[in-house]
This record gives sequence, structure tokens and C-alpha cells, in this order.
Amino acid sequence: MQPSYEQKQIREVNGSGRFITIAGPEDGAVVRIHQDARILAAKIPSGVAVAHDLTSGRRAWLQVARGSVELENATYSAGDGAAITGKDRITVLGRDSAEVLLFDLP
Repeated sequence: MQPSYEQKQIREVNGSGRFITIAGPEDGAVVRIHQDARILAAKIPSGVAVAHDLTSGRRAWLQVARGSVELENATYSAGDGAAITGKDRITVLGRDSAEVLLFDLP
């Protein structure tokens, strides 16, 4: 496969309060990648919880870009990341108007 890249502005994430799939292998993904991985993004207002279900056997990585969130009774701030394994559902609570990326991985 020939190497390539895409740049797109993703407006759906602005103030969404939910996870939006911004990259993935499926047709119709905002940005298509040729891997078994999905990248989701969310802007999470303070006090709002957003969730993502993982298929059995998958894992995830949460990266906080701005603000702070609570995950599994721990607080993460801008620049922090967390590995998530052995969970079927990930719930992230906005603590300080946060922007996060969630990598859904095999």
C-alpha cells in the first residue's frame, strides 16, 4: 500500500459531550486508517460523563489534551494518559472542561 496521509477539520467534536470516531478502518470514518484501531475524540464539559463500550478482548489508551477528567476514581490532567485493559465500558467524567482522545486498540 502506498503511504499517504489526510488532514481534515472535524467540527462534530466541538462541544459534543460524547465520543466521536475521528479515525478508523471503516468506510465512512472521517479519516480512514488501514489498521484495526479507532481514534475517538470528545470535548467533555465539567460534570458530564461520556462512555465508550469496548468489544471483548480490546484495550484502550486515554490521552487528555486539555482540562482534567476522572477515570476509575483517579484524576488526569492535560498531558496525562492512561492504559485501560480488562474493561467492557470506559466512562470518563469531565472535571474541568476537558478535551480527550481515546484509542480503541486490539
